[in-house]
Amino acid sequence: MIPQQIIDALKKVFAFVDDKLKVSDAQLDVALSTRAPKDEGETITIASAEDISAGKTAALKNFKRWTLFLKTADAIDITVELSPDGSTYFTIPESPIKFASADDDVIEMGYNAKTIKLTGSNTSAVTAIIRGIY
Repeated sequence: MIPQQIIDALKKVFAFVDDKLKVSDAQLDVALSTRAPKDEGETITIASAEDISAGKTAALKNFKRWTLFLKTADAIDITVELSPDGSTYFTIPESPIKFASADDDVIEMGYNAKTIKLTGSNTSAVTAIIRGIY
């Protein structure tokens, strides 16, 4: 059997340790976000209701993943090209993205590239936006 004095002493030690280890919810949130940050991203507008028939380019930054949002004012085919260095472009297999009429589409891209180039088959207005997550 453990003497009461030892039990009381252990209770004091555990109470002291417990008190010193208490962390507020705010402190815990800061600690967790430092260890496992929330996905942070950026939005890049390539074209805003404009003619992209001559080609429009944009830097993709260091995104872990990114999504291409397209909206067209009329029928158009949009060629999507990516570049590893910003000067030499390669057409992706999903290209061209075809619109039979005014429409929109959202395409999740799994490619790693330095820049993107979009080229329209005609002068129909296109809005193209990228949302990337670091």
